[in-house]
Amino acid sequence: MLAACAREPEPLPHRLFVPAVVRSASLPGRVPWRTRVTVTNEGDVPSLVRAFRWPPSDRTLEVSELVVPPRGIAGIPSLVPALPAISSLTVESDRPVRVEASVEPRGQEGPPALTVPAIPVGDLARPGDRLLVGTFVSDEARSSHFAFSYPWAEHATLPFRVRMELRSPAGTLLARVEKVMPGVPGAVEDPWKELALPAGAPFDLEVTFVSSARGREPRLGMWVYGVVNEKATGASRFLPTRVVRGGAAGG
Repeated sequence: MLAACAREPEPLPHRLFVPAVVRSASLPGRVPWRTRVTVTNEGDVPSLVRAFRWPPSDRTLEVSELVVPPRGIAGIPSLVPALPAISSLTVESDRPVRVEASVEPRGQEGPPALTVPAIPVGDLARPGDRLLVGTFVSDEARSSHFAFSYPWAEHATLPFRVRMELRSPAGTLLARVEKVMPGVPGAVEDPWKELALPAGAPFDLEVTFVSSARGREPRLGMWVYGVVNEKATGASRFLPTRVVRGGAAGG
């Protein structure tokens, strides 16, 4: 049974980060979305699983626990707040489990589901690291956006200071911005408008994780992801995100 935890428990050894957990309302001309998250225990003994939401729909639901039986599957309610309608989910367990997440339309019809990656927390970016994502496009056939996401463990270290550099596929610098990001996951839905880029110009994104704006050492890190949408079908896919560790050469 799922139950809210009163305080932060000791961490379990196996941890995965789901960067995009969304739920959107039914609006005229818009597809309502929800995120389905399941945990599969492929072992022969029960597995203790904890889910950490950031942010949750209610502060009492930040952390929850369940026990997944041997060879069993359990769902984790997304419990996303109305605004912003996007959260992250950190799933930890005492034994290895498989975590699967997908964003899908609420209803019988709609675009295909978007599979969301479950990222080992050791792969998250730390201060000094760079996250490389691209290529982003905007034309008659496709649109794209990027988003910042943080695990619940960073609730006391957020917000984070980042530096963004956007370059053409040929390497020309289009924009450079350094700013303190909001302390909750959030998307840059129209980068061309929000960052004053040439209309429709394709670009690659490089985000440098500078520091915590509070001067505190981050516990796990942060993530940046990009999504491309095919306008004709509504199908979406994640762009690859690559982390270059501080001091390492990148391309």
